[in-house]
Order: sequence, then C-alpha cells, then structure tokens
Amino acid sequence: MKALKWIAIGLVALIALGAMFGGKGDKEGKMASADSQTSSAPVAEASKEAAVKVTALKLYQDYDDNEAAADDIYKGKLLEVSGRVASIDKDAFDNTVVWLRGKDEFNRVMAKMGKENAAQAKTLKKGQSVTVSCKGSTRIIGSPTMDECAVL
Repeated sequence: MKALKWIAIGLVALIALGAMFGGKGDKEGKMASADSQTSSAPVAEASKEAAVKVTALKLYQDYDDNEAAADDIYKGKLLEVSGRVASIDKDAFDNTVVWLRGKDEFNRVMAKMGKENAAQAKTLKKGQSVTVSCKGSTRIIGSPTMDECAVL
C-alpha cells in the first residue's frame, strides 16, 4: 500500500513539473510546436513599454519578501535583470537556462532563454556579470523565473 502512495505522489510531482516547465497548449489542449513559439516578445514589447530594470538579488528578495506583491510588479512585464551567472544548464525539456545569483548559491533566479537566443548562453561563464531581457513569470519552487530571455 505504501508503494502505491509513493507512486501516486511521484506522478503528481511529474505532472506539476510538466505544467510548470512544459510548452504552452492551444485551445484544444494540444502542445504548440517549437516553431509556433517565439521568443521575440520581450524585444517587440520594448517599444510599447519601458523595461523594469532590476538586479537579480532585488528580484529574488522581492519574491522572498512577498510573492503576491512581486507578481504585481514583475509578472508579465518586460524585465532587464542584471546579475552574476551562477550556472548555465538545460532543463528537463531541453531549454537553455541561465541561473543568476540570488541571495546565495542555493537561492537563484531562473532565466529561461528563448529558442533563438539559446546560443547566447553558450558564450557565458560562471561568475560573469550579465544583463538579460526577459518576460517576467512567477516564482517556481522558490526561484523567481523569467521566460523568453535574451542576453543584452
């Protein structure tokens, strides 16, 4: 019986991770193709709205202090976030992710690169100062997240 409980918990966790990091679905619930997802939104929106300029440390601290209030400031907005690179990784869906240092080595800010900007991340090094232009998202598993990022 305990084994079934752990299997159910594992399945729920996988579904939750897929929902958080997975692709966007269309109205019929089908997954959008990689070709239909564009990462130019932050650049296109730049002419419509001024970017919110913030450091990775402040972004992390704002979400740590009050996630609901931080979402009002950052979620869905064009952001220019500056900080130091903690690591450059791939997520479970093969997206390139640049992690910026937050309050310490374990508390970081996630900048998911746009598909056409993933190559930019390969030029970065740990500890390097960088500014990224992204669309603000929310906090997932403790880390503020940003989508459709490009290195400035």
